[in-house]
Amino acid sequence: MGTVRRISEKVLKHDPQAEQELPEAVRRNLPGNALRIIGATALQNSGDQVVKASTVLPWLFHALGVPSALVGLLVPIRESGSMLPQAFITPFVLRVRRRKWVFVIGAIVQAATVAAMAVVAA
Repeated sequence: MGTVRRISEKVLKHDPQAEQELPEAVRRNLPGNALRIIGATALQNSGDQVVKASTVLPWLFHALGVPSALVGLLVPIRESGSMLPQAFITPFVLRVRRRKWVFVIGAIVQAATVAAMAVVAA
C-alpha cells in the first residue's frame, strides 16, 4: 500500500461498495485525486482569505484617499460585480463538457485582478 493510499484512508471516509462500482482506472487514481482536490481547495480558500474583498477593498479605498461615502457602495458593487459575470458565462459553461479549463481561466483572471489591486495599492 502506497503512502498516498495510507494518507487517503486516514483523512477520508471511504465507501468500498461505491468504489467497486467505479472502473479500475478511476479506483486506482481515486486516493491521489482526492488529496489533490483537498490540497487545491485548501490553497484556494487560503488565497481567498488573504485577498478577501470585504477587508482589502475598504483598506485600499482608505489608502487611496477615496471619500468614505463611497465605501458604503462597496457591498452592492462587489455583489453585483461577482454575479453579473456568472450570469453571462453560465450558458457557455453549461455547453463545455470538460470544465477544467473554464476553472483555470477563471483562476488566471482572478490572479490578474488581485495583481492589479496590488499595483494600485503600491
